[in-house]
Amino acid sequence: MFITKRSRLTVSGLMAALFLCLVSGTTIAASFPNSLWVGTDNTASLAVLNTDTSGNVLRSVPITEATGFAIDLTGNIVYFGRSDATITPRNLDTLAPGTSFTPATGFSEDMTFDGSHIWRAGILAGAVFEINPATGAILSSFGPGFSPLGIAWDGSGLWVSQFGTAGLVKRFDTSGTPTGEQFNAGDFLVGGLGYDSRDGTLWIGTSGRVYHYQTDGTQLGFFDVTVDPSRFVDGLEFQAAAIPIPPSLLLLGSGLLGLVGLRRLL
Repeated sequence: MFITKRSRLTVSGLMAALFLCLVSGTTIAASFPNSLWVGTDNTASLAVLNTDTSGNVLRSVPITEATGFAIDLTGNIVYFGRSDATITPRNLDTLAPGTSFTPATGFSEDMTFDGSHIWRAGILAGAVFEINPATGAILSSFGPGFSPLGIAWDGSGLWVSQFGTAGLVKRFDTSGTPTGEQFNAGDFLVGGLGYDSRDGTLWIGTSGRVYHYQTDGTQLGFFDVTVDPSRFVDGLEFQAAAIPIPPSLLLLGSGLLGLVGLRRLL
């Protein structure tokens, strides 16, 4: 059977379309989806916990200090932050540690990841810091107007909790400008924050307990930390199920496939 050049071009186009259809629903998944990371305050005698949203322990890292977490699903990394400002990347599946780094300014509390950079709350400095995880360099910072402890990225802005019993949780853009959204969680010492990307809610840590709140201040529930319940949960993060491969990469892949088919004809 003789295939003309025009027919070959049509075939290469169909191959590109087939590639796009096959990968358009592809996602980058991680182990233990829709779970929470629960920290150990500033002590290394406790275990870091990875729990479901009811508080059941899925896995743990024993004798490990963690006052903050930041999760890079694309890189398959969970960053553990210690109170001395040291940050250690770990494989999200195996939890094997990588090379630690310490940003130049000392700060020690909750962390979050915005898709490119780590944001960390500095309770003593009274500031929020943006960190390049590849170099450890501090890229920017802003003062929220109070001593920040918890922090969570919601896709476009940062929720920051005030250290103290007032229970203030306030939202900022990445320049540090308040967006006008805030609420008081309750009469307890507010700790780490985790943003639940499934429904736009927040998980809030405190002494031996993790609360679940809507961003209008409505409490949805809570669970008690049964493993070492005396811990103060100042490190808290929600680990999403998966992230979609960016459409730009899908289009690039289909375009390259089409070009390969065209090149073979020339």
